[in-house]
Amino acid sequence: MAAATAEAATVQGSFEFPSSGQAALSAAVPDAAWSKEPWDYSKAYLVLYLKDETQDTNSNWVPDDLPITVAVNGVAKAIYTYKTSRRQEKGLTRCYFAALGGETQPGGSNTVEISLPAQRGLVFSGAYLDLPDQTPVGELARD
Repeated sequence: MAAATAEAATVQGSFEFPSSGQAALSAAVPDAAWSKEPWDYSKAYLVLYLKDETQDTNSNWVPDDLPITVAVNGVAKAIYTYKTSRRQEKGLTRCYFAALGGETQPGGSNTVEISLPAQRGLVFSGAYLDLPDQTPVGELARD
């Protein structure tokens, strides 16, 4: 943990962004479309997984209004909530995510800083980098 107060905890980490993914950093996709189905587009993004341990063990829902901030290489990123079109609970989300762009260094190490609210039962499970080449076999990413 990088820092903590009574209101928030900040974690820092780093990730390697592959040189082969450079095109996904500059994909021109409207946020309104991309934020609803992020994996449908050739765009790189960082997924944040959280868990609310005050809920049932098999529940992967967390509140969709958590005051989360993310910065990549010192650049603040817009945060989106994933809302499923199949079964969506009001006021909840499955995960949070942020688009990666020009601040991300292809072929090198990048620093990420995530600030989360200090809330009873809220657990940060980690973050991962999602790239278009990770689309399941048989599915094509939209351009």
